[in-house]
Amino acid sequence: MKKSKGFTLVELLVSIVLISTVFIFIMNLFVRVRSFYNDELDKLKYEMNSSIISDYVMGDMKELRLNGVSINGDNVVINFDGVTRYLKVKKVDDKYYIEYANTLDSSDVIVVREIPENAYISSPHITLNDLSVDSHQLYEIKIPMQNSTGVDYTIDLFLTNYV
Repeated sequence: MKKSKGFTLVELLVSIVLISTVFIFIMNLFVRVRSFYNDELDKLKYEMNSSIISDYVMGDMKELRLNGVSINGDNVVINFDGVTRYLKVKKVDDKYYIEYANTLDSSDVIVVREIPENAYISSPHITLNDLSVDSHQLYEIKIPMQNSTGVDYTIDLFLTNYV
């Protein structure tokens, strides 16, 4: 009897099924890793925005005495000794930006941060809560936002004149 060389059809089909199974597993792993990477990158962008805006506002608070905070539409007006700053959320060409400026018309901007593209910003874009007690002023500024999957990345700033 002559021994045949090569693969039978069954052996060939089994090898194709095994290779396909491994390929599907690897692709699924790749998709999950990519999704995790994108989520972490978004988280980093939101945290960087919050940190940078907080640093600028807190830097002013260290140098200047807080006199009061008020809201004017989508702008928070922060009054220090002899200086007024404006914190606002603005939309330009379907993109949102957080801006901390010396002027309301954005002609003298201190810092601008672009909000990630997949961000959802609820309306109003910025809120102010007066939590003052007696002569101690305490204000909470909130910029509510979420990513496309609903994870909350609201920026909370607390301002006080208490030293």
